[in-house]
Formats: sequence, structure tokens, C-alpha cells
Amino acid sequence: MSSSQYISLVLSRSSSAQGYTFDAEFNGRSFPVNVPVGGVEEGQKFSIPFPAAADADGYSGSAIPYASGPVGHWKDSLCDCCQLGCCHPVFWNAYCCPLILLGQVMTRLKLTWLAKDGSIAQTTRTFRTMVA
Repeated sequence: MSSSQYISLVLSRSSSAQGYTFDAEFNGRSFPVNVPVGGVEEGQKFSIPFPAAADADGYSGSAIPYASGPVGHWKDSLCDCCQLGCCHPVFWNAYCCPLILLGQVMTRLKLTWLAKDGSIAQTTRTFRTMVA
């Protein structure tokens, strides 16, 4: 380990295969995290190198991973939208308030209200802009 890197402890929010990459955030800055050899189980902690350049605001030794979905396949099958029947919240959200649903999806994809990539500061305002 070089003197320009720290080691960060990451808590896995879901089971992931080795090589899977997701973004974690520390002090408002995101950085990529690669799942180590052998994969991780939900709730498992693992260590990763953390660049010192992101340490400008102080370093606590932990990073918060973004929620991430599966890679290479859909989380739900085609008919899983009927799993909760007519009370499925996404169904009613899309039917009655499509801009709310669109704002949520665009925020999770880290897009601005113009559907362009943006910084964390820009994309956190996407939902409010879409609904207002």
C-alpha cells in the first residue's frame, strides 16, 4: 500500500459476485468499489483501497455504498409487477403521478432533470425539479 492510500471498510448491503463494481460515497464524493475474490454476502464487511485525494474533509475509515441492483439480469421477472396485485405502489405511482416515478428513477440513475449525467449536487435536485 502506498502512502497516498488508506484502507476503507465497506459494509455490503446485498450479496454480490466477485468483480462486481458499485459506487460508494464518502463526504459527498463517490468512488468505485470492486467486490473482492469470492464475492460478498449481505451484511459482510470487506476492505478496499481508498485514495487519499478524497480525504480532504477528514477520513473516518468507513464508506457508505449506494444501493445497487443485480448485474446481467433483471431483479424481477416480467410478471412480478402483479405480485402485490392492484396495490403495487409503482403501478399507482406510474398511473397517477408519472413525474414522481420518473423523478425517482432519474435520481437513482444519477441524472439531472434534463436526463444528462451530473454531479451528486446536481442530481440530488432532480426529484424536486421534476415534481415542482
